[in-house]
Amino acid sequence: MKIKKALLGILLVGAVVTLAACGKTLSTSSSSSNKPSAQATSFSPDVKAGGQIFVDYSCVKCHNYQGKGGIIDPVRNKAIPALKAKEAKSLKSILTNGIIVSKGKENGWINMPNWRGILSDQQINQLTAYFKAGLPNIGAKPLPDTTGPEIYTAYACVKCHGDYGKGGIVDQVYPASSGDHFVPTLDQGGYAKDNGVKYAKKLMNGSIPHHGVATGYPGTLFMPAWGQLMNKTQLQAIENYLKTGK
Repeated sequence: MKIKKALLGILLVGAVVTLAACGKTLSTSSSSSNKPSAQATSFSPDVKAGGQIFVDYSCVKCHNYQGKGGIIDPVRNKAIPALKAKEAKSLKSILTNGIIVSKGKENGWINMPNWRGILSDQQINQLTAYFKAGLPNIGAKPLPDTTGPEIYTAYACVKCHGDYGKGGIVDQVYPASSGDHFVPTLDQGGYAKDNGVKYAKKLMNGSIPHHGVATGYPGTLFMPAWGQLMNKTQLQAIENYLKTGK
């Protein structure tokens, strides 16, 4: 079952009624249509590292290169805000807690993910330095995002779910009875359980375990509705990768 078919089944039970009501085509705001501005001359090592993290951890997919904005949250039909240097003051709090604009609902809105335990303190400091510098073009090249494996990397799936079929990334906030709670491993077995319906739903709606802060576990990792920012070709490619690992 293809992702679009799975999503249609979800729509019939009212999981993403906004897409059905509006009859929208998914946003085509992938990196292919948003490029960095001209590169400046020299930067400190921390600014360079922060600029690379901004690309590698998929910040560019929502906020665009150098945080210049203009990318549309398609379900809300609203532009995701551009970023400014002054936001460096609150960056650590945002990165460790995220921002759930969907009010705890998995409805396809693009929430700001939290990176607690995924980004190190050093990486957060480097990102902060990048913001303070005004989010310049430090020469970081856009990550390719055409094939399934490329998309899995460019949209930072690998940062939280780990390598396909391996997993092993710990959510350091959400407790589990048997110890640390691992972010779900993505593999062929998980896909096959319902022919990809669950994977498709989370890709298009996002995933907020226990609705985030409402459970008393602030900082629990949650996933934006990445599928809303992919075009049809990318959706087909990532579905095939989640199904086969190839």
